[in-house]
Amino acid sequence: TLGSGSWQGLTELGLSDGAIMIRCDVDTVNATVAIDGSSASLPKTFALKQNYPNPFNPTTTIIFDIAQSGKASLKIYDLTGKEVLSLIDKNMDAGHYQFGLNASNLSSGMYIYRLTSFSNKGKLLFNQSRKLVLMK
Repeated sequence: TLGSGSWQGLTELGLSDGAIMIRCDVDTVNATVAIDGSSASLPKTFALKQNYPNPFNPTTTIIFDIAQSGKASLKIYDLTGKEVLSLIDKNMDAGHYQFGLNASNLSSGMYIYRLTSFSNKGKLLFNQSRKLVLMK
């Protein structure tokens, strides 16, 4: 099931083995988010995986695990630290997530993506960054 909160602009594409496949448009980014809603497969730890492929042009996939429900954000930064995209910024349930990123509106170069998660009481639970390279 989807977590509480507003999921405006999301469209259900398919349902298989307890996974809900969703496609959403976030500003100028086309994204595909997959959510595994099976409680038997909930992650025990937070994780931010390396995007693949990397380098990429213009699409890549970011996979992450959220071990505890709360507010999560997934953002892209340039190497000066300027936020260039906010992909996710909402309350999310624990689960395994996959985010398909179409960065055709960004310039070639190296970027940083960061996943941050807070508990419902505002305690920092997870904060990790990784590099991705867009080569056009």
